[in-house]
Order: sequence, then C-alpha cells, then structure tokens
Amino acid sequence: MPYYYVSVLGSAIIAFLVISLVRYISILLDRRFDWKERTPERIALQVCAGIAMPIIAAFLLANFYFMYFGIDIHETLYLQYDFPFVAIFIVAINGYYIAYYFYSRYEDLSSGLADKMDNSEVPDGEAKTVQTFIVSKGTRRIAIPLQQIGYFFRGESFNMLRSTEGEDFMVPQTLEEIEQILPEVAFFRANRRVIVSRTACRFFEPLEHNKLRLEVSPPLKEDVVISQKRSRSFRDWFAATF
Repeated sequence: MPYYYVSVLGSAIIAFLVISLVRYISILLDRRFDWKERTPERIALQVCAGIAMPIIAAFLLANFYFMYFGIDIHETLYLQYDFPFVAIFIVAINGYYIAYYFYSRYEDLSSGLADKMDNSEVPDGEAKTVQTFIVSKGTRRIAIPLQQIGYFFRGESFNMLRSTEGEDFMVPQTLEEIEQILPEVAFFRANRRVIVSRTACRFFEPLEHNKLRLEVSPPLKEDVVISQKRSRSFRDWFAATF
C-alpha cells in the first residue's frame, strides 16, 4: 500500500513537470513565433519543442523514477501500455494551448472591433485623434505610442502596424478608419496599402508619370509608391514636417 501512494505521488510530480514544460514552451513560442506571421517555423517548433521535447522529458523522468527503485524501465510494461497515453496526453495539452491562442486572438479582434465602434461614434467636429494604438501580438494586447509607429500597411490577411523598431503588430481597423483618427501633421496616406509616419520617411525620388518612390525605415518588402494624384500633397507634407 505505501508503494501505491509513492507511485501516485511520482506520477503526479512527473505530470506537473511535463505540463509546466509544455506551458512554458507554448508561451515562449507565442511571444517569438506568431502563428499567423511565422506559420512554417511555428509548426516545426511546436512539433519539436512543444511535443517531442516533453515526450523525451517524460521518458527520462519515468526512467529516473524506476531507476530510483532499482527497476529497469525496459523490463516493465510502462513503455508498452502507459507511455503511449503519456504521448497522447502531451499532444492534447499542446492542442489546448493552441486553441487558447486562437481564442485569445478572437477576443482581441472582438475587443478591437468594439474600440472601432467607439471611434465611429465621436461626434462630427470633435477631434478624432489617438495618442496610442492598441495592437495584438500573439495573445498579448499592447499599447503603442504614436511616436513609436513607423507605418501601417495592409498584410495578407490583416492590417498591420510596424513599429520604429521593426516589430509587426496586428490592428483590427481598416486603413481608412486608421487614417481618420491619426494626426495629419504626423501621418500621410501614401497609397491604398500604406500609411506612413514622418519618422519612418527617409527620402523620396521621382518616378515616371510624376509618381514618387518613398524609402521608409524600417524597410517594407514592397516599394512605397505615391501616385501622381497624391505626389503634390506628399511633397507639401514632407516639406512642412522636415
């Protein structure tokens, strides 16, 4: 009977350590390898670090437990009957944290849409400017001051904010809605896909048909081209702010 309680205690300790390891790895990956932005890397790391590593850790802990009592784990039925359930349990924990991540992302989007509705209710004639933007990064909600915003751009699935440090965040508003609440002296709608801040503008150069190519920092993958229709306004804005 005493051995039964020791066995239960040992199993509980191993389970706690494995769950804690999976949780720590999932949180770390959420911060550094966002599912949406770095999907291939995240899948590979989730399998390797989130599943394979805890399974190996569970085996080593169980082996240490049996060795403590002078038993060879290969001479027991643990690997045949118990260990497969441990592996399934670890996969299930990973599934829980992945589901929690996407649920949190959904909550962030819902909260962002609520903020967007609040902005739309500001009476005409009143200032509709913000001092910070609430953005999403994995499961985190972060306030970014205007001074730290490089530009907004239209991504593959979401609109994004890129900070002056080059870090990307998701925003729920459309670029049209963002444009309405930004101070015009500090931000300019370069084209349908980009809103730039004056701190991000390095220089511009002429293109054919009176268009302009704007060099921004941090760099953007695609060229920021300002149309002929907007080029005069941009030149005036650029001259007034620099």
